[in-house]
Amino acid sequence: MVLLLVVQGLCLCGGSQTLAADEAKTAEARVRQQLQSDLRDVISSWAGAWQSQFEDVYLLHYHPEFKPEGFASVEAWRKFRRTRVTDPGTINIALKEFELVETHGDTAVVRFWLTYSRPGYADRTHKEMGLRLQGHIWMIEREHNLAVTKLAPP
Repeated sequence: MVLLLVVQGLCLCGGSQTLAADEAKTAEARVRQQLQSDLRDVISSWAGAWQSQFEDVYLLHYHPEFKPEGFASVEAWRKFRRTRVTDPGTINIALKEFELVETHGDTAVVRFWLTYSRPGYADRTHKEMGLRLQGHIWMIEREHNLAVTKLAPP
């Protein structure tokens, strides 16, 4: 009879410890890779709604507990964002260098570069976003610009 004990992904069964630990690491890497892909999809959807100027869909990406930086209230921020999303004639957005920085249960932090252009203005922004799982949907809970570089307008 073989006694098999599994504790935190470590199999204690004569000589199989390394194999079980390697399998646990591989499974953890797959979960992280899937999470990064899911979060990249959320950010791509957010950017797509912004570029398409669908302000209601854009705003739906934000968690109910979102706290905007530099605004007295979420309502003031929403009003400001609605005009920024809908006023320009055309918006172009590109995302690059997406990175999953950290995860803790139902929260995650991502960073990426966003290139934004509209008639008369363009910039490249290094963004950091904190996301929180709401039910089965990842939503933006925190948004911070780490660096902004103005570009030549189109």
